[in-house]
Amino acid sequence: MDAVAFLAQDNAALYADAASRTKTQGHFEQAIDGIGGRGRVRVEYFGPLRGKGVVAETAFVAGDRVFDELALFAIQSPDNARLSRACQKCLHFVGSPIDQIELMLTRKLSAKERATLSKTAAKVGSLFTEGFAKEVNCDCGEHYCSIECRDKDAANGHTSICPSANPSSALSIAEFKEHAINTNETFLLALKVFGFIASRLKAHKNPGSVEALEHAIWPLRVFAKDYWWNVCLPNEAEEEDPEELQMALRTLLTDSTALLSKIFAHVPEMKPVINVDFYSLLMGIFERNNLSILTPSPMLPLLEHIPDSITEAIMKRASEFIPNHGHNQHSNEHDHHHHGEHGHSHDHSGGSSSNNEEVDPFEALDAMIAEGTGLHTIQGTINHSCKPNAMVFKDASALDGSSPKNGDPDSTSSSGSVIRDGRTVLRAVRPIAPGEEITISYLDEGVEEEDMDGSESGAEDGGDNEKEVDLDEKAWRALSLKEYGIDDCQCPKCKQ
Repeated sequence: MDAVAFLAQDNAALYADAASRTKTQGHFEQAIDGIGGRGRVRVEYFGPLRGKGVVAETAFVAGDRVFDELALFAIQSPDNARLSRACQKCLHFVGSPIDQIELMLTRKLSAKERATLSKTAAKVGSLFTEGFAKEVNCDCGEHYCSIECRDKDAANGHTSICPSANPSSALSIAEFKEHAINTNETFLLALKVFGFIASRLKAHKNPGSVEALEHAIWPLRVFAKDYWWNVCLPNEAEEEDPEELQMALRTLLTDSTALLSKIFAHVPEMKPVINVDFYSLLMGIFERNNLSILTPSPMLPLLEHIPDSITEAIMKRASEFIPNHGHNQHSNEHDHHHHGEHGHSHDHSGGSSSNNEEVDPFEALDAMIAEGTGLHTIQGTINHSCKPNAMVFKDASALDGSSPKNGDPDSTSSSGSVIRDGRTVLRAVRPIAPGEEITISYLDEGVEEEDMDGSESGAEDGGDNEKEVDLDEKAWRALSLKEYGIDDCQCPKCKQ
């Protein structure tokens, strides 16, 4: 079977015959069950033009949580990992405040400092450890917030790319990761996906069969996709040449593919997917569908209780990770990350901030998060509208006290309105009726105030208060949406 052609097939192929349609819908139903979304949303195929999308099965009012979802695949940004110690599956903070402080300060605390923090712990009680999970480690050193997360990650492909489980490939894995960090960190996410494919192939009763390959690739096949060089548009401001950009991306992938082939040299069943074209489609999936993920730091409530000298040192260190402060030693001119709700990557450089530039303490506090990027099965299926009825949130304001973690009412990853892991939360920004398609904006335009209040803006019904659409804004939206394969947006805002 041609794995590239199979992965490249569009929505029409997914729903072309009864068998494929049943398998596709079964895949989405299972994913919806996994996030506790049964009876709340469903995935529906609208036809070749619109493709598939997410539809409400119950009514939502403005502010309602529609669902929350952890990523199918996720990574923590390598730069951010130097600032925040988080679970490599869900980005929940792990360890203790002392572990976190030592990571941030890049040194061990003195006996005097530890004694002072012990007094702080006794004074504030449970607040001292709130938001930190006991660290559970893989033999390779990867850290997790629980045995459950460690085991889920192992089953999801980590076992196939774990240096400890694959000692003969340990050097190749290290070389691949070093190349990714120095060129494009999204390659680290790709490595997780290739590990996932390898694990599914090896677990199949007939690993070398066409059926095994289809089974391994199917969860990726359902995403919107295109080749990486087709998705990454040239930077017109820098007069980037399209052919040069394509050549640069192909060179990057060729180098990364060569390193990847060494990792899976002992898995001959992986040969159909270890090539530049398959890799390019996978990167195109990330560009089209990735969402940024973040977890607020549990250190924030502690800063007013710990010694000023430590707080000041923490703030100084955090300020080095504020975007546009310092230089990015791992930058790459062709590392294209979308901005906005469908895939945002901060440039947390980890360089030194300018001595002449005053650092905003609030920006420093904002930098103290666990941050990465991930691919979500259901979030990635939601279509765009410039006049959306829902919005993706990733901070403490997103979660109500009754919100379960992926449908689990016993989850300990949320406390009141605080998100403790890297889930994304979808909220209605205006009333949504049963049977109505749920849409979000792929562009970073914010939410209109009247929508957040639950009232209609009039833009859809052509009312007298309708504002004239700025042509420059419309042109900007049209250009930006081309990166998502949308050549002619048919939403009410673009039609008016």
